[in-house]
Amino acid sequence: MEETQNSGDNVKTFVSELISKGKNVKLEVPIAFPFEETRIHEYTLLILSSFGLSEVYAVDLENKLKEFVEQENYKVISDVGETDDETVEQNIKEWEKAFKEETLQFNPPEVVGDDEVFAEAYHSLVHSPMLATLLRKESALNSAIKEMHRLKNSELEALNERQNQEMTAAISMANQNNTTTDVNTLATIHFDEAHLVQTRWESLIENENAKQKREFRDWVVKTYQDYFLEAEEQQNSNSGSSCSGNKRNKKKYSVRFDETLMISYGDEDIKEPHREDSYLEESFTIHLGSQMKQTYNIRLMSCHPMDFLRFKNESSRELSPQRLQMAISLYSSDLSGIVLLTDQETSIYKGVTREIYELTQQTTEFHFERLESQLQDGRPAELKPGDFLVTRHSNLNSAHVVFHLVCNQQSLNRLDINSRHPVILGLRNILKTACLYDITTITIPALLAHEMVDIMNPSWCSRRAELVYKCVKGFMIEMSSWGGSDMKNLQFLAPQDISEDVFNNLASMLPNIFRVSNPLRLSTSSSSHSLQHQSNCAKESPTFRKHIPTMYKLIIAWNRDENYQRKATPAKFWDNLDSHILAGLDTESLGTWLGISKFGKLSLLLNVYGGTTGQVQLPNEQRISRGGLVTGFLRSPPGLSSSTYCNSLCQDPENLDIQREFSGFHLINIDIRDKYYHYNKRTKDPASIGGTYLSNCIDCLGAKPYSMTPRVNTGKFFVFSNSPLERPYIKVVEGQTLFKKIVIKYSQNEVSEDSNLKLKNELLELLRSRKRYWPDSTMQSEAHMKDSGFSGPEVDVMCAINCHSKKAGTRGQNIILVDSDNNVTFHDWTLKLPFTDPDNKEFEENQFTFQLTPPN
Repeated sequence: MEETQNSGDNVKTFVSELISKGKNVKLEVPIAFPFEETRIHEYTLLILSSFGLSEVYAVDLENKLKEFVEQENYKVISDVGETDDETVEQNIKEWEKAFKEETLQFNPPEVVGDDEVFAEAYHSLVHSPMLATLLRKESALNSAIKEMHRLKNSELEALNERQNQEMTAAISMANQNNTTTDVNTLATIHFDEAHLVQTRWESLIENENAKQKREFRDWVVKTYQDYFLEAEEQQNSNSGSSCSGNKRNKKKYSVRFDETLMISYGDEDIKEPHREDSYLEESFTIHLGSQMKQTYNIRLMSCHPMDFLRFKNESSRELSPQRLQMAISLYSSDLSGIVLLTDQETSIYKGVTREIYELTQQTTEFHFERLESQLQDGRPAELKPGDFLVTRHSNLNSAHVVFHLVCNQQSLNRLDINSRHPVILGLRNILKTACLYDITTITIPALLAHEMVDIMNPSWCSRRAELVYKCVKGFMIEMSSWGGSDMKNLQFLAPQDISEDVFNNLASMLPNIFRVSNPLRLSTSSSSHSLQHQSNCAKESPTFRKHIPTMYKLIIAWNRDENYQRKATPAKFWDNLDSHILAGLDTESLGTWLGISKFGKLSLLLNVYGGTTGQVQLPNEQRISRGGLVTGFLRSPPGLSSSTYCNSLCQDPENLDIQREFSGFHLINIDIRDKYYHYNKRTKDPASIGGTYLSNCIDCLGAKPYSMTPRVNTGKFFVFSNSPLERPYIKVVEGQTLFKKIVIKYSQNEVSEDSNLKLKNELLELLRSRKRYWPDSTMQSEAHMKDSGFSGPEVDVMCAINCHSKKAGTRGQNIILVDSDNNVTFHDWTLKLPFTDPDNKEFEENQFTFQLTPPN
């Protein structure tokens, strides 16, 4: 028993009375607590043995000891935790709540708030045929806010001019009277007047913003319910409809856009004052990693951040391609971000923060809080260099997220900063945040400055850019261990006022620091043994090959015939995630007819008139725009072949029935592969170019994908027009002969600037031929006239290669030349509208030259 007494500090005495041999026996046993309840039986036997008692008392003694131990153990636990019954119950509830939250099967569904409902509705509508309606609605509301800002600025300018005149007169009188009292009084009055006008307009605009946001969100949710939910309920209640029919009908349910929303507010003819839109730019595709290589697009630009974030040439009647892209990706896993440098105050009244505040005020923010609210929400008491604040936006171009990186610009301009500088470490944290939150495109100031100052000489710029490039490269290599989304596009923003020579120097540094995707190839002639440099990267081991002359491997001559009233933009490189795509844009359907990707994808689309799809087609207003077939291929992953893409369009008619849901079309998708890619691995025929043709008309090769890839390294000629393949126009047959003659003439010659020019001129002469191939039985068929919209005497205007009528004709022309080194020359001619003389149309010409970076 002595051992038991010394076993703990908290010792209690167990007292029990028993009757043994007619005598009362009092037991007093010290017990240390807490006491293990599993030892009660053992301890009972030990007590009986110590006092020489019979085991007949064991049951009674054990029950008393058990009751005593439970009470004393509870007291010990209560004293340590200072808990009472209510606290215990509270602890039980908290543990139960934590367990339910941790265990998914017990976790109740989260309460969905208004923001989540709106986000779901907006995301669904923006990925439906209601996209154009949604953006026009938003654009019309934005125009109203812009008009209010214009009126405010006009009133303030008029007030300022009047006050200047009054102040000039008052100063003149003060000089005569030798007193400044009247001048000071007038200055106070002027300040109060200007403040009153400013405050009044700010209040009006703020109220209008709140009203627009409320009405727009209500409209989006209601339209979503009308477009999806009510249609689904109606279809489910229709017992005669099949499941597949319900699925298709749901997609075709239509809500019309209210044309009264398309109001001209006066801002459409007034260009906003801003800096020059044109800026220097260089793009690269790089690989990082030694074994598991990752591909990134890198772009260096020279422009002011506000020009980069401002939507260009917008009006309530024009759909901006940039705004379209930002709307589609707003609630996606492909977000865009930009890093802006700010001071420790992050005040909206000075610096670049003031500029972005003024820019965001020009339109209503329908999705998130205002900028000033976001900057204050959760803001720490003190910000240090390297810290950053994050704001979200839906009304900026090229950025859904803005990282406000805190820095001391004066100390940051010093040349002796290194990779451990707080701002550099802040960049690392920003990239990590972007990686974890699905921001796949990010823009970083290349020199850690938005404007040039005196200290920034060429040497300073080179050393600063080298530091930023190398640090960012290291951070990108780290990304593989961070998890989250892969970074796809990295953009460096140089100050707008940087000189062209310095910019070119910064651009030349990128291939040396990052490994660009094109290896260095050195060629040697068997006679002269001279070396010729054919690429711009010095990171790979050189490969020596016998000199192979550069030849043409793809020649395209294209006429676009279209209604003159249909709005479209000329060919150019698109923005943001589609910066690798060169194409025009149909601003009505937001698709395109011809485009090429830097990854080696080329796609062309033509309408088919008089073709037979073999299916009962949907009404015209319910059919899907064909231009999306082209953009779908251009946006597809680099490794996805044209045959795989075309087959995917035909595999699931329950979700996409190309014979019912599209008007007749020819779709030509072309894969431009690496120079030494072996297409046919069995015969080793080096087919570095191939393609797939697809139509939804059964009189066009049976409405299924057809391989256009040559099985041997010889030329193939294809000519398409708006006629079915089995009933070609006469101009198609004759045009193929003329086209083949020109191509054969130049295909045997090595590519040069002179050959490019001559080939372009001869192809352009063919495209502009007005020779009429008439009569043509295909054009005169009833089905053709019904589909094309031309009938009677109008039909014969379409029989020339270059055609025109009062309402439609050749509006665009393209010549695309690709040589065996994957150098592309892209010529684009766009008709200037309106025109007065159909026989003397004027075209705007643009030329693009670049090198493809297709997958191996």
